[in-house]
Amino acid sequence: EFKNKGWGKIVAFQTRNPMHRAHKEISLRAAIDNDAKLLIHPVIGPTKPGDVDYYTRVRCYEKILKYYPDNSTMLSLLPLAMRMAGPREALWHALIRKNYGCTHIIIGRDHAGPGNDESGNPFYGPYEAQELLVKHEKEIGIKMVPFKMLVYVEDKKEYLEIDKLPEAEYDATLRDIPCVAQYLTYPYQYSYKRGDISFAFGSGIQVDKVGNINSVSIGNHIKPKVQMVGPIFLPEHFSQFRREYIMMPHHEKRTFVNKVDYIAGVGYPGGKKGRKKLGIPRGGPELVITPKCIFEFDKIKGCIKVKSIHPGVSINELRNSTGFELGDLDNLKTTKLPTIDELKIIREEIDPRKILLG
Repeated sequence: EFKNKGWGKIVAFQTRNPMHRAHKEISLRAAIDNDAKLLIHPVIGPTKPGDVDYYTRVRCYEKILKYYPDNSTMLSLLPLAMRMAGPREALWHALIRKNYGCTHIIIGRDHAGPGNDESGNPFYGPYEAQELLVKHEKEIGIKMVPFKMLVYVEDKKEYLEIDKLPEAEYDATLRDIPCVAQYLTYPYQYSYKRGDISFAFGSGIQVDKVGNINSVSIGNHIKPKVQMVGPIFLPEHFSQFRREYIMMPHHEKRTFVNKVDYIAGVGYPGGKKGRKKLGIPRGGPELVITPKCIFEFDKIKGCIKVKSIHPGVSINELRNSTGFELGDLDNLKTTKLPTIDELKIIREEIDPRKILLG
């Protein structure tokens, strides 16, 4: 097929995830920088538990193809299972793409990494896969292209490489990004690189009595009754950021449960000491906001508790809508309504397109 198209140099893009706009930009730049064409080559065998199913992913790949220039990009599905073997798997992926006729392959940070070990430390270093491939690329006959981290800069209307961003987080280039741009284009990697994000917002399909959150699946994750969107950065939110605010659009027994079916973000099992034993010394959920109440946490005991009940909601209604015991609710405070000025900021500045609030 490459010969029929007259393609000489081809960059392979290996992925097990849906592609978004930044992936498109990264992969296209890799091809242009190497005067090559692009092969989007996703694996469609078993991947990591919690990943988006390949039927959905393939539809994403097919949709994104139209945003590439004509005669620049091809999609081909690879019937391969992920082993999550880190650097050695990266080398294997390169050999497979060489056999498919590619001359280059994009290798990312912690390529095919399994995550952390039982002590909470990364199983592999972030650049071990890239280093191993550089070492052997002449021998196997395919060149490694490093995955460049990009963020979208609203005032420039373009993506910039993360290393070319300002050094100060309070530089005007970042400080003046409007609120709407932050949740539409989300300069996640830049903020995460700076380390210490003060707070974040998240949501899911289940929250349990110790504050664990599930956004992955209902039922056994191997054969789920319902497959959802996946972890969507919740593991990082709940472990790396100072505090997490959970927004739940529904308050029902099926959403507030004794134990979530899959832990995407860790709450307070065993309290703060329990988090520390898991290798998570900081962060965690701060509040859970629902249509009926606001929850907070006893971070020493490691349990959720009601902070306030919304106007018009009865205590019996609250108890009957929650899948775990709420304890003593005597002298429960009523949630304070937002002021007109606060509502104006929310509706006109934070969410003018009504993406969050509808």
